[in-house]
Amino acid sequence: MHKRWCTGIAAGWLMAAAATARAATPAVEVQDVLGRKLGAVTAGIVRLNTAADRMGLLARVEAQPNEIVEFYEPSPGRILISGAGRPEAVSSLAAQIRSLTPELAWSIASGGQPLPGALQAAVTRSRARIPRSGGAASVRAPRAETNAGGVLPQYVGGGEIPRSPGWCEQYFHDSIYGTCGDDGLGIGFDFRRCFRGRTAATSVSHHDIDEAMASICPTLGTTFFSVWVDDTIYNYDNTWTVPQDTLRWWHYADSSCFIPGDDCPTVGIAGRGRWGLPPYPPVRFHMTFKGVTE
Repeated sequence: MHKRWCTGIAAGWLMAAAATARAATPAVEVQDVLGRKLGAVTAGIVRLNTAADRMGLLARVEAQPNEIVEFYEPSPGRILISGAGRPEAVSSLAAQIRSLTPELAWSIASGGQPLPGALQAAVTRSRARIPRSGGAASVRAPRAETNAGGVLPQYVGGGEIPRSPGWCEQYFHDSIYGTCGDDGLGIGFDFRRCFRGRTAATSVSHHDIDEAMASICPTLGTTFFSVWVDDTIYNYDNTWTVPQDTLRWWHYADSSCFIPGDDCPTVGIAGRGRWGLPPYPPVRFHMTFKGVTE
């Protein structure tokens, strides 16, 4: 009995010590591709979205405090630009959104730094899809599936992201990301769908999209934001976790699809709350989708 009691005490002490060590261990510092430490908001977002990196993450840079800009290549030669956070000032990319190219987006977000190698290689593949004179664009095989076992992304929380109640309500609607009308910000997009205060899963898509822009901003709870572009299968790898009162947006353009023989892709999005068995935590979010059709 005495031996079992001592053993139990020792085991309990070791478990308590291990728990204390885990609690005392600081979170691993999260940096962008330039080696700069991310802010509390953007670092938390990155930790929540390691699964989304499998969408073909090329580079990530913090454009300003609490705003990251990311570059993905979901299929060879097709580059998706995305941003996330809770920017303290007007987004540095907002004024250029309709003429945004990967090179321009990187230049603005990085402060004029040279293109990272992975992004430069993707830009080269993108240009290879556009023939120099006449002819059909090069059509490459889609990226292989990477969603091993169909693992669903889950919000892990942990208080990593400082709250800012009401930020989406105050910022989103008047920004380039939330507006949906011909007010100088949404103009030029001939297909627009804007959803306000959604509490249930919502999706929208359109075929023959030359350029598209979409965004989501949850005012309550954590949402999941999925995207698909034609030959990227709609799966859980193509999904970002978006915490309450943070913004996630993306922009896509394919100037090669007007070339004969290379049709413009179908582009779509979906926003929803947590997957899994009920009861589901309540969610409420605003979401927009804007596109230029062929």
